[in-house]
Amino acid sequence: MTRSHPDPMPGDFDEELDRLDSADVEIVEASRDSRLVVQIALDEDDAAALQRIADNQGERPGEAVRSLIRSASAKAA
Repeated sequence: MTRSHPDPMPGDFDEELDRLDSADVEIVEASRDSRLVVQIALDEDDAAALQRIADNQGERPGEAVRSLIRSASAKAA
């Protein structure tokens, strides 16, 4: 998909959503603390690397991912 706007706009993912199998979709109630939950799949080596990063930073893996995202975002700005 090629988008001209950096943020998702209504309709941007319509084609992808049409291709989804309903068995792959889980509907959950919205979080009260307005956080986005992202599920990712990692191979064994990447999962081990993430665990090492988290351990070295004294964080849980989810916190390490947030740190990595913030660091990459700051570099991209």
